[in-house]
Amino acid sequence: KDSADDKSSISSSLYSFATFMARGVTSTVKEAVKAVPELLGEDSETTELLNPIDDRPLSIAERDAIILMKAYCPRQSTPDALVGQCLAKGFGRCMASSSPPVLTVDGVARGIDSRLTNNGMEAFGIPHAVRRIMLENAREYHTVIANCPTMSIDDLIKAMKENILSEEMLVRLLKWYPKYARLNNPRRDKSLRLKEVIRYHKENYSKGGQSSDAEAEVHQLDSIFYFAPQRMSKKLPLPETVFPQSLVGSIGLRTLEDRHFTDWFQPLPFDIWTGFISEHTCMRNGNEKDDAMRILVLVTLSKHFDSLESATAKRRFVELLPLSSPCLPFDITTSDVNLSASNTKTAVPNELYLPDTDLSAFSGLQTFYKASKRLKKEGVSDAFLLAMGVRKTIKIEFLFLHLDTLNWNENPKPLIKYLIDADLSQQDLLKLRSTRY
Repeated sequence: KDSADDKSSISSSLYSFATFMARGVTSTVKEAVKAVPELLGEDSETTELLNPIDDRPLSIAERDAIILMKAYCPRQSTPDALVGQCLAKGFGRCMASSSPPVLTVDGVARGIDSRLTNNGMEAFGIPHAVRRIMLENAREYHTVIANCPTMSIDDLIKAMKENILSEEMLVRLLKWYPKYARLNNPRRDKSLRLKEVIRYHKENYSKGGQSSDAEAEVHQLDSIFYFAPQRMSKKLPLPETVFPQSLVGSIGLRTLEDRHFTDWFQPLPFDIWTGFISEHTCMRNGNEKDDAMRILVLVTLSKHFDSLESATAKRRFVELLPLSSPCLPFDITTSDVNLSASNTKTAVPNELYLPDTDLSAFSGLQTFYKASKRLKKEGVSDAFLLAMGVRKTIKIEFLFLHLDTLNWNENPKPLIKYLIDADLSQQDLLKLRSTRY
C-alpha cells in the first residue's frame, strides 16, 4: 500500500484479491521444516552444518505473513502448477517498481534486500535472512514474485566485515566452509577475500571460564598461516601464525587439511618452528623454571635431526639452533665457585661433554661438565648433541697444555683410550710425536 498515488488502486485491488484468496490457504501452513536427510553420504554433523537446526515455533506475525504470501501464489486452486506460476508472475509485474516485501529474521524487508538460505550460510549472521520454514511455506512468492536472491559468498564476506565471531562460531565456520565449497566451488579470489575479513574473539581461559566480548582479544584469521602437524607435541610453544592447539582440537586436523583450505593454511614447516623456538626463552635464558619445556624441545629437535638423510640438510638444520646460548642442561658432579647461581643448570653446547665421556685421565686438572643424562634417557641422540657442538673428547690444546703436569707412567691407560677416541689432525700427531712421551 506504499506505492505511488497513481498505482494505489492497483495495490488496493491486489491486496483485496490476496485477502480473498487467503481464505483457502489457512489450513496449509507448515509448522516446521521436515528433517533433512544426510547429505553427501556423510555424518549428521555435515547435515546440521549445511542445514542448521531452526526449531523455533512460528510466531503470530510469521503465520499471518505466510497466509498472505500464499494468497499471491494460488497454485492449489488451479488445474496445473504452471497456471499458478503465471499468476504469480503477473502479480510480480504489477509490483515490479516496489519490490514486494518479505518477512525476514530482522523484520520486514523488500525482496531484493532479503536473502534466501544457502547450505547453512545463514548461521553466520547474514542480514535479512529468510527462515527456511517461511520459504517452504511460500516458495513461489519468495522466488518468483519477490524474487529474493540466494545468499552468496559476497554476502558472507560483507557480514564478516561487520561482525566479530566468537571462537565457537569460528569453529563452526571453519568446519562448514569445506563442505559448502564442495557444493558451490567458490572462486579462489573470493575464498581468499573471505579469510582476510574474518575476525574472532580469542577467549581468555587464564581468567577462568570464558571472557565477555568486551574483554576478549580480537584476532584476524588472516594472520594465521599454519597448523601444527599431528606428530608435534601439543605442549610445545607455537608462533602466533599457527593455530592454537585448543582451536585445532575443536576444529579437527582433518578439516584444516582439506583441499579447500590449501590457500588458507599449511602444515607448519619444521624449519620455521625451529627458528621460532631458537629465540624462545626456554632456549635462550637457561631459566630453571623452563627445564621441563627445554627437555621436550630438545627431544623434538633431536628426532627431526635424526630423521634427516643428507649431511647438507643436517648442517643447515643445525645452523638454525641457538648454539651460542645456554640451552643444554648438565649434571653437576663437583662444586665450582666460578659458576654463577643462574648458570648452574644449563650451558652453551661447546662447553659440555657427552654424558658417557670418560675424562678420568684428566681428573684433578679442572671441573668438566657433561650434558645431563636425562637428555639421553628422554631420547636425545649423541649425534644431535655432537652436531650442536657438545664434545666427545677434550681439546687437543688442553692435552698439550697439561701433558707434563701429570705422571702418565703410573697409569697410561686413560690417556691411551683418549688418544684412540680423539679426532687428531696430522699437525696434532706431529706435535704429539715431538713430546718426550
